[in-house]
Amino acid sequence: MRKKVKMMVVLIMATAMTIGTTSCETQAEKEAKAEAARIEAEKAAKEAQPAKYTIQTDGRSFAIDVIAYECDDSGDRIHESECRFMFDGNHSQTFTAQPEAVKLKLYVSMDYGFGTTSGWVQIAYPLRHGETTTVNLDGNTGLGRNMP
Repeated sequence: MRKKVKMMVVLIMATAMTIGTTSCETQAEKEAKAEAARIEAEKAAKEAQPAKYTIQTDGRSFAIDVIAYECDDSGDRIHESECRFMFDGNHSQTFTAQPEAVKLKLYVSMDYGFGTTSGWVQIAYPLRHGETTTVNLDGNTGLGRNMP
């Protein structure tokens, strides 16, 4: 009888230790799953927000005319926006991109009062959902004949 009782006590203790270990692992697994779900929800919320872009100038040119082309992943133009910046006016403007836009290409004309420089900004700017891409246009902006 004593052997049976000892055996039962050992069995109960082993079971309790196993359950204790299992519940700790289960808690860690639950926390890991909750963290993964939180990260996935943040990612989905960010993807649901539109991409934005801000075009800004240093205000040194007399006038800057900009045509902003929003492009899809194959490079096709899907939308365009135009803006004009004057020497004494607003030097920044923000736009909301089309949902399928992933790149921004700019055609710029800068008038410095003594001559005009026009061309394509030689960078295609990436657009990401939930983020604002900032484009700075100034005298150092590289312009070219060909679209980037």
